[in-house]
Amino acid sequence: MKRSIIAICLAAAAGANLSAQTHPETLTGITEVSLNAASASATREGNVAMQGVRIASDTTDLDDYINLTYAMDLSTLALALSDIAVYPDVGVVYMPETLFLKDVSPEFTLTRDGQVYHSGTSYAITANADEPFHAMLEAGMSLTFSLRDASQNYHYIIKKADDGTVLRDSYYLRGSRWTSWKTPILASGEYLVYFQPEGASSMTLLMRASNDNRSQLTDLHDQDAFSASFTQQTGNYAKWRISLNRDETLTVTKTSSSGYDVWSWLISEDSTDCCNCGFATFAYTAKRTGYYYLVCQMTSAVDGSCAGTISISPPKASDPALGNTHIPALGGNNSSSAVDTHELSTPVSPAPLLGLRSLSVQASTPDSSEQ
Repeated sequence: MKRSIIAICLAAAAGANLSAQTHPETLTGITEVSLNAASASATREGNVAMQGVRIASDTTDLDDYINLTYAMDLSTLALALSDIAVYPDVGVVYMPETLFLKDVSPEFTLTRDGQVYHSGTSYAITANADEPFHAMLEAGMSLTFSLRDASQNYHYIIKKADDGTVLRDSYYLRGSRWTSWKTPILASGEYLVYFQPEGASSMTLLMRASNDNRSQLTDLHDQDAFSASFTQQTGNYAKWRISLNRDETLTVTKTSSSGYDVWSWLISEDSTDCCNCGFATFAYTAKRTGYYYLVCQMTSAVDGSCAGTISISPPKASDPALGNTHIPALGGNNSSSAVDTHELSTPVSPAPLLGLRSLSVQASTPDSSEQ
């Protein structure tokens, strides 16, 4: 007898343990499960991991990012929930590109042996295999490291300090130039960053760390203009919020762009994309009343910029029975912001993410000088 995955989630989540310390041991009073933006993958152990589930319950809401891990009986294909990891207050996030829509601190620091390294600044460092850099990071940061001119082949590793869980383990060659981007920070806390040289105890390296979720979310209204600039060797992006009633048509008009390639997304409140394209003029008719998020990002290794305008058209008068529910006045946070080069590297092998058995999306791109 077939069972829907939603029914499985509802039945299993009610009695499963949570890995996040900020939550009780079980989910109770579940009223809604959203799988619209969730992704499924197999873990190294042969389990099934669902990432990005949203559950409304007594202790969680739809702003929480939840990962579910199921053990699979290979003889019957039955699934049994073995782990839930809850990351509270992550908000809307488009995880294929690690685009968080919440506002976070734009800057952070790394420390090692009493020395402080500021994000956004390049440093020529000597890296030791077992001596990590320490960083206090905030949930909602999208982490990037520009790594250039290493004197040895090396592993670049990011770990959660409290439990040693690996977020990323990438292998780079001596002398290479990479911008390692799209590492999502889903939980606030201390992280360790290692540069472990191959066949040596230390190496030299040019390093620059950055948080690509740097811009503040601003609201756009009918006939508003928007613009953003992007910094080379980062994946920084700009974000705006737009309110639409059902059947209204949003038109985004490109007025200018510079750099190799600016990309744009229109993302809905459930973290799914409505439009995923290069930076060009497009139109979208809202299927539901709510907030929509416009995001622009550079996908090359050079500085760049973009500018445009938006317009909102009412539903066509000839359309029958159009919904005319108006959303309340805009509230929340109403404050006002590239990815190195032209192709992505092969993704790293899956590894646990913050207590999970599967790794979230991440990528690296070679520096443009390599092209």
